Amino acid sequence: MYPAVVDVFGLWSYHGQTNRIDSNAAASTSSVVPQEKGRGKQKLQEQTGGVTEDWRSQSKHVLILSNAGKPIWALHGDENALAGLMAVVQALVSFVRDQGDTMQAIRAGKHRIVFMERGPFILVIASAQGEPDPVLLQQLQLIHGQVISILSASVEKMFARNPSYDVRKLLGATNHLLTALVKSFDTDPSGLLSCLIPLPLKSNLRHSTLLSLQAAVKSAGAVFGVLLTQDAIVALAQSRAHTLHPHDLLLLSNLIRSNDSFRQAQTFTPVCLPRFNATAFLHAYVQYLDVEAGLCMVLLSAQADSFFALAEAAEDLEKQLKHTGVLQSIASQVQSQPSCGWLDLASLPTQCGGGTAGSRPLLHFLYKSPTRPQVIVPQYSAPLERHYSEYAFVHTVMSGAKLPDSFKQQTGLPSAVGYSNTSMPYQQTVKQQVHWAFDGRISVLAFVGPEYELYALFDAMTAKDTAMRICHRLSVWIKGQQADLFMPL
Repeated sequence: MYPAVVDVFGLWSYHGQTNRIDSNAAASTSSVVPQEKGRGKQKLQEQTGGVTEDWRSQSKHVLILSNAGKPIWALHGDENALAGLMAVVQALVSFVRDQGDTMQAIRAGKHRIVFMERGPFILVIASAQGEPDPVLLQQLQLIHGQVISILSASVEKMFARNPSYDVRKLLGATNHLLTALVKSFDTDPSGLLSCLIPLPLKSNLRHSTLLSLQAAVKSAGAVFGVLLTQDAIVALAQSRAHTLHPHDLLLLSNLIRSNDSFRQAQTFTPVCLPRFNATAFLHAYVQYLDVEAGLCMVLLSAQADSFFALAEAAEDLEKQLKHTGVLQSIASQVQSQPSCGWLDLASLPTQCGGGTAGSRPLLHFLYKSPTRPQVIVPQYSAPLERHYSEYAFVHTVMSGAKLPDSFKQQTGLPSAVGYSNTSMPYQQTVKQQVHWAFDGRISVLAFVGPEYELYALFDAMTAKDTAMRICHRLSVWIKGQQADLFMPL
């Protein structure tokens, strides 16, 4: 049955990784994906459960189904056409559960297939992009969180009454939310590092914005207030009694940014924040202050009848920001930067790794402040997006897991060498503070300390001493600019 799932996903027979699977088992499953040609596309789809060559060619797949095997959502293809595949997944998960175990992961060549069960849901992710199992599991947790943000955890009661309930009736036309979230994993590190991305802004402007936002939240009796752009957070108003988890803010931001309808007019919509309260809805008042700059204001209230109070507070906030010139300054800064508000590496001091592309050894970096928690992210440019998996690998090993053998380790630390060759999650080891690795194409330097975490990508010719010197100067520069780079929380 294990090879059957791998085969149906197109990760075995399609890529020829027969050495990864027991040959006897492989022979017994040869009929799962018939290799006959010339019978027509529709006939082939029927035989393969909706698995076409185009579907197989995708580097990442995500499936959501119920414990009863009922299709809910698929990243690629139509979930109805993939009902046969989801039935196989459900049977596999149930078989392993009946043996007193939990299905966790399968390795198929360069592909990883990770499973997660949450309440009435089974989520599966298959990726050939190089992320380790813990990162893929975290992505599944965020995808599940996005589903809960739409339905709330109360959906479990419906499944308790009717296990075969079709939850797609409640999800409605929200497929684009999940698709946008999965796509963001390739470039947005906020989910990986469990933090938010602040908009670089002069400290006086940020302070004025935060005071105005806090006043609006207080006057409307709201719980949270957020001012965000298409790629970053400008200000966050929250009380000490109620704090917004970075993953909740990520899911909320994805909801706002993925819906063009919010740009048309002020909107009042229910939203569940799983880390805040998975069993209840907050009510979000959404209004774009500058559509061209993507500057949006969100006020969250626990009261379902708070629309007019929130609308009045939002109107006062907009007037105040326009009167002081803060709104125009923020919009101008966002529109003037090619990175939509993120840092531009070319504008950094040369000794900190700045300069034009091709003349600097520093290609990209992530600087996280664990105490806030926030991360500074320069803009991405091709081909850097192809190297995002390096961040995932290094972050995993810095957390105490192992890297694959393909990476050449130069740390001298035994805990950094090797890769788990089983289909189970990575074996945990001792956490590291400094890590240096290269794979012939790119070099990675990571440092984790009490004050900050720094992950940097360099070209393959960069020496370790040079990389460490640049990272040290970069951290000193960021510390001197932290009032303009980070948000006060």
